[in-house]
Amino acid sequence: MPLATIDTLNSERVCEHMNIDHPACVYGMVTEMYGVNDRISNSVVMIRFAMDRCDFTFCMNGKELHAFRKFEPPLTSIKEARPRMAQIYHKAMTPKLGWIYMDPVALPLVMLNLFLTYLTLVLGVNGMVNVINHSPGMYSMVQAHVGSAESFARMITVFGYVTMGAHALEALFVGLHAKKTFSLSRAAVIEWVIFTQLAGLPILNRFLRFLEVHGNPKVQKKEE
Repeated sequence: MPLATIDTLNSERVCEHMNIDHPACVYGMVTEMYGVNDRISNSVVMIRFAMDRCDFTFCMNGKELHAFRKFEPPLTSIKEARPRMAQIYHKAMTPKLGWIYMDPVALPLVMLNLFLTYLTLVLGVNGMVNVINHSPGMYSMVQAHVGSAESFARMITVFGYVTMGAHALEALFVGLHAKKTFSLSRAAVIEWVIFTQLAGLPILNRFLRFLEVHGNPKVQKKEE
């Protein structure tokens, strides 16, 4: 059975809608295809929408490129365009686990934050003091550089609470905008909040990039 086609006018309407109303999604669709480590500018534009694919132009590492994303399965009617694009929108705007384990900064930060959380909330000052006092090497190092195990433990505790508090504010900012600005699902909002709380600035920077793209669409609405 031959694949149905979308006329030029409807293709242009879909592209205009995505480029103007959902530029962050268009950006997310391309970055999703090219991986989290590639440097893609925010000048991503959808130029064609068909039953089986959509095409984009964008700049990566200073070069203008063309890409397309296939629809699996292909659309059978133009009426399927809106629900399919809504599905793609939420997928493209949901944080990816690769943003953490493939990022040379994010992964160490997650491990550090988890360790700080353990020291602060699980061991506490008394627990840390007990560990230090029963470890001769650690005890000598703390005595030489800080003065006492209790002082060191209190410093770690303060640093831990400050770090968790800063990440909580970042996560709150991300969560509110994920819901209000991008109208993401509850599950996607929760994922953004968890990722930001765990990794902090690397995830916040990715979200800010989405906000930047959303606030500065590269295609302007045509005047009637």
